[in-house]
Amino acid sequence: MYLQTLPTVTQVKGGPLSPGRKVFIYGKPTADAARFNVNLLVGDEFATSDLALHFDVRFDFGTCQNMLVFNHRNEGKFGDEERITDNFPFVRDQRFELTLILKEDCYEIWNMGEFLSSFPHRILPPVPVQNVHIRGDVVIEKIFYE
Repeated sequence: MYLQTLPTVTQVKGGPLSPGRKVFIYGKPTADAARFNVNLLVGDEFATSDLALHFDVRFDFGTCQNMLVFNHRNEGKFGDEERITDNFPFVRDQRFELTLILKEDCYEIWNMGEFLSSFPHRILPPVPVQNVHIRGDVVIEKIFYE
């Protein structure tokens, strides 16, 4: 599926994410990208849904440069951010192949077949993810589920 308009919410195909399921997102940050993020929604609307995972790629946003930020939102409140500044793998105007894998205890995040990080479930017990929300300075070529 090629997504031209962002932000977008796409329903998880094959039912809610459960352990062992994967989300594949292929895209490319824009040439002047400041940031983009991928959110795993418990509900249907980004503004009101709990977020099991908020994965934010920040090229140049506020005081953040070349940083990956992980978080969650429960009952309208974001938790504490986890920030990674080492080995920033994204490049403006270059394609990425992001894989999010739901494990029993965490989400694993991979790019181009290389492990980036894991993010532990913060909403416990792990909640069913119904939708994927993407916004920011990125062109999404394809999203699929396994």
